[in-house]
Amino acid sequence: MPTYSENFGIVVAEALASMTPVLTTTGTPWQGLVENQCGWWCEPNVDDLEATFHRVIADEAKYLEMGERGREWIEVDFCWSGIAKSMEAFYQRILR
Repeated sequence: MPTYSENFGIVVAEALASMTPVLTTTGTPWQGLVENQCGWWCEPNVDDLEATFHRVIADEAKYLEMGERGREWIEVDFCWSGIAKSMEAFYQRILR
């Protein structure tokens, strides 16, 4: 999903939930793709997109592993139970 600017980008979350690694650009708030090793986050220019795309297609085993990690990340950080735990922890810190 190459873009110069994107809010959340539900398509990214949907792809990850479907065990599909994502290639998107730094105009999105998805730096967690790199941190969670489930996708690629590159500069929004032709050269970087091309180089990153070549890395994507070069290693099918890595692609499949990244798909599994993406699904895990979405289940932990973006499902309602994960969000509830984060909110509870946030409120607990405020109350201390």
